[in-house]
Amino acid sequence: QQAEQGAVASSEARFHRVFDNSPTSKALVGLDGRILEPNREFCQLLGRAKEWLVLTRLGELIDPQDLAKLDEPWQRIVAGEQDALVIEVRLVTPGNGALWSELSVSALRNERGVTEQLVVFVRDITERRRRQQQLQRYQATLEQQVAQRTEELARSQETLQAIADNIPVLIAHIGTHLEYRFNNAVYRQIFGVEPTQLKGRKVQEVLPADVYQQLLPCFQKALAGERVEADNVRYSLDDPRIWHATYVPDIRNGKVEGFFVMSLDVTERKRKEKTLLDQATLDPLTGLPNRAALHEELDFALKQRAAFALFFIDLDGFKQVNDQHGHEAGDAVLQAAAGRMLAIMRADDMVARLAGDEFVVIAQAVANQASARDIARKLCDVLSAPVAVEGVEVVVGASIGVYLNLSGHDPQSAEEALALADKAMYEAKRGGRNRFRLVGD
Repeated sequence: QQAEQGAVASSEARFHRVFDNSPTSKALVGLDGRILEPNREFCQLLGRAKEWLVLTRLGELIDPQDLAKLDEPWQRIVAGEQDALVIEVRLVTPGNGALWSELSVSALRNERGVTEQLVVFVRDITERRRRQQQLQRYQATLEQQVAQRTEELARSQETLQAIADNIPVLIAHIGTHLEYRFNNAVYRQIFGVEPTQLKGRKVQEVLPADVYQQLLPCFQKALAGERVEADNVRYSLDDPRIWHATYVPDIRNGKVEGFFVMSLDVTERKRKEKTLLDQATLDPLTGLPNRAALHEELDFALKQRAAFALFFIDLDGFKQVNDQHGHEAGDAVLQAAAGRMLAIMRADDMVARLAGDEFVVIAQAVANQASARDIARKLCDVLSAPVAVEGVEVVVGASIGVYLNLSGHDPQSAEEALALADKAMYEAKRGGRNRFRLVGD
């Protein structure tokens, strides 16, 4: 009992350290909306001391104009009708005014399914909102320009063509039978066709077949009088650029006469968004998926009721490496461990870094204990091999806890599955280290 109590206390202490030192802003919140425990990043983001935030209602931190977004879904989560919510709100911070944030709220439920607490994640999206608003203003400006120039078409076709040709946007006017009526010079760059030769031709004759089928629903909605947008458009497999297209109905005297196409090159924006996503989901030291990505993958696997094996890995002797050779050597060991695990696992398996010297491996389609033991044994062998660090060989081992999820079992949460594997890992470590233990053995 003392050993189990000690393990629980150690696990709780580690949870609180990880929770407080997490690079993401989060807080535990009661059902009444009062903040029970904010972590350090949460306090820094809000510009408030922890003592001030504890027992403060979350609603008091939200701009009154956005508070209504939270009320109804919050009640549904508390009532057990909804698992989570994600909204964008403005948070009130001292001296800095409103801070645009993405608020993610998830329920923490007991074994009976009753919501006991809620976890609130806060992400600063001020820069993203600024880019969105900038893009919207740019889009609005383009729409205004196109509409204005189209009205002048009858008076000065040459003037309109010159203006459109010098805007770095794909612009076209398409008729009710999906025929081109007007195109700017960017069509020459994208499709290698003179704009003057496109007039009267069907859109289906110009676009690749798969692109046409992808965009046809947008065309149909535009002809029905609806303004619609299409993201991640690739006009050719040979062209790496990514486009964001807007289709605006051409309505005259209450009748749809066609629609305008404005397609903007957003390749650079997508690249930056991917960089931001990678920063949010990848561990910067090893390049492995981080805790957030692991939980998402594990939740998905559990919802699919698939057969898989979960390996909770703690490196034995890692602290001694740090103490004797320094943190740079420790980082090199972690990177080597990540590379070795990736080398022996399959492409559809996941190797993630949980925190410190703890890793988690999800091996797909593992349906029996023999296969799980074989993988665990390989992981122990590859992680116990010496690692050369600055001319010195260091040796660590691995204690591994294995949770085997077989198809048809009752679904469990990611936290429960990780807790089971974590407990088995500690049993393996107490049994002599550099070994593994299956849950239930």
